[in-house]
Amino acid sequence: MTARLEGKVAVVTGGGSGIGKAICIRLGEDGARVAVLDLNEEAARKTAEAVGGAAVHADVSDSASVDGALVEAEAALGPVDTWVNNAGVPAAPQAERVNPRAEQQLAEAAATGSIATPL
Repeated sequence: MTARLEGKVAVVTGGGSGIGKAICIRLGEDGARVAVLDLNEEAARKTAEAVGGAAVHADVSDSASVDGALVEAEAALGPVDTWVNNAGVPAAPQAERVNPRAEQQLAEAAATGSIATPL
């Protein structure tokens, strides 16, 4: 283990499996305290146990869920130093559920001028 991240708190979305799990393991090996965010609570728990971190349920397609997950992660581990946006939408059924929410969020953000809109 290197101590590059000793004492730092990292959050990884989609950390319960695949690339996200590998990211969590590496961050843990580098000394970070890791909050494993995932839609699959059991997978998040297993990864968190493997890295000595905290499992947090989060649906990244729902900004309120992510906000709540951040609060929970900070309550468990302290202020967040690193955030890794790893989670994604793996298949068409999820895309059908998520895309309307994403379009609504982009429209709301564009109306307030808080993001740049595509040309």
